[in-house]
Amino acid sequence: MDAATLWQVPVTYGAIGGTQAPDLMQYPPRGFRPITRRVRIGHGAARLRDFMRWTTALHTNLTTGPTTDPTTGHRRRPAAVVASVLVALIAAVGGYGAIYFTGLEGWDGIGVSFVVAYEFLSLIGLLAAIAHLRGHRLGRPAVVLYATWIIYFTLYKLIAFQELQAIPFGVLAAIALACVIRPPAR
Repeated sequence: MDAATLWQVPVTYGAIGGTQAPDLMQYPPRGFRPITRRVRIGHGAARLRDFMRWTTALHTNLTTGPTTDPTTGHRRRPAAVVASVLVALIAAVGGYGAIYFTGLEGWDGIGVSFVVAYEFLSLIGLLAAIAHLRGHRLGRPAVVLYATWIIYFTLYKLIAFQELQAIPFGVLAAIALACVIRPPAR
């Protein structure tokens, strides 16, 4: 049996449970061929050191880094950072969800069109969040526009499809919108 036909063999719960048997590789179930594959993913002290360096940089960036503009040294308002992070989160998770859930329903013409349009808008949301974090003059209006669009899209999904799973996206977008339009405390 070659690799192309391997996936056509039916699998039962008994066969899956049989994978825990210590002698499976010597005595496979009738009609099955034992296969062992190994992949080595990062190991050793150098890999651990790189991982620790990455997590330290991530922690520093999340706690202090984004609140300071690297070009001017001015501190950013925490509300601006929260708005940017929320918009990036909405765009990333929503973009993934559009692909995943459309794939579950089947890739027909309208599904592909929806995914392409939604992924484009998610990319705009990610770019808006990055621009806002970096202090670009178009970052704030882009975050306002994207958050407003997500709120309206959530309302549309609630009214048209009674899709309650959209509520968290709308709530996060409303929080991001409130953070970004909030005037500075000083």
